[in-house]
Amino acid sequence: MLRGLNLLFASKNCTIVVIKAGKVMLRIGQPKMYALMVVIAILFILITGCIKTHFHRSNQVADTFEQYQMLADHKYYFFGRKHSPDAIVAVLDGWTFQTTKWEIVENEETFREIVGRILGIAGIEFNILPNGAYIRNAQGENIGIWFSAWETPVLRFTDDTTFTISDPIPTFPHGNTGGNGEGRFRSGS
Repeated sequence: MLRGLNLLFASKNCTIVVIKAGKVMLRIGQPKMYALMVVIAILFILITGCIKTHFHRSNQVADTFEQYQMLADHKYYFFGRKHSPDAIVAVLDGWTFQTTKWEIVENEETFREIVGRILGIAGIEFNILPNGAYIRNAQGENIGIWFSAWETPVLRFTDDTTFTISDPIPTFPHGNTGGNGEGRFRSGS
């Protein structure tokens, strides 16, 4: 059986190290190891390159929220408690956001309160600025915008004009150190 077997890979041109019970049973030469590393790197790039996201980060979107601008042809929703929201989205008219957890932003006063709290929580607690992102459909058309300090969640389409968004992921974009690598840290960080 494979009990105690750590690694086994064989192909027509190459055999890789087999380690059984802590003892190296077979070694691979250095030139072949470099070739294997190149193949693994290419596979990693292909796999990660094929992952399609529906959120496309944009400082312009972040600026829209930071300037408390509501888009007239969008309907707004927020996630989390009103006094401590995690995210806010604006969905373009003609699209249906199917949700039971996100709450509708009823008016401009509530919108300003939610955005202000997202800005305050991110700035005071984490010393970062929240991120903005366009929400796009499979054809690359903008169907809404996103604003949060947290990582963008998963978006799923249930039909051609209806989608759901998972709960915001409570980690910072690009790791757990804060910021998104695009200049969104507050000055002095």
